[in-house]
Amino acid sequence: MDEEDEYDLIFLDKQVYSDDFEQLFSNVFLNCRSLIDDRDKTKIFKNVTEKWTRRNLKEDIDKAQEVREEVIASMKNCAEIDVEKFVQSVFGNDVEMQQNFIQHLEREGIQLEKIEIDKKWVEKKMKKRIMKTDTGIEIKGEYEDLEDKMKFEIVRNGDGTVNLIIKNVRSMMER
Repeated sequence: MDEEDEYDLIFLDKQVYSDDFEQLFSNVFLNCRSLIDDRDKTKIFKNVTEKWTRRNLKEDIDKAQEVREEVIASMKNCAEIDVEKFVQSVFGNDVEMQQNFIQHLEREGIQLEKIEIDKKWVEKKMKKRIMKTDTGIEIKGEYEDLEDKMKFEIVRNGDGTVNLIIKNVRSMMER
């Protein structure tokens, strides 16, 4: 052991723990704790937000899309996400929705602080986008293409449904 080292032991573990018993080896036997790096924080924030959105906004497609777009924009355009500002930005004055989201983040172990974005992970994992509808249709494409209004558009119908429009197609093939 070297006094100048930040850590005495580095234990790499890719397991997803479902209960305390499975953490026995690392926590009790090795007497170490998990450190979550920026990559993991970025990934966890994206996944936890999507999980909350699917559960709480399945009837409000507009708000669900707004939350997803804000997550994508924040991850692509910012060096960090200030969780409290993110919640204010997405939910505005809806205090009940803010509290519900914050409680979900806390249950999932996300601290209400700034999350440093791992840009390499964002670039790698957020190149492609997959949209699945309740009608069984799946749309896959590059993020840039699905954000380009000349190629793809989401039109709100006013009754809580949307139309997905693929524009300016010159040819098509099936697999």
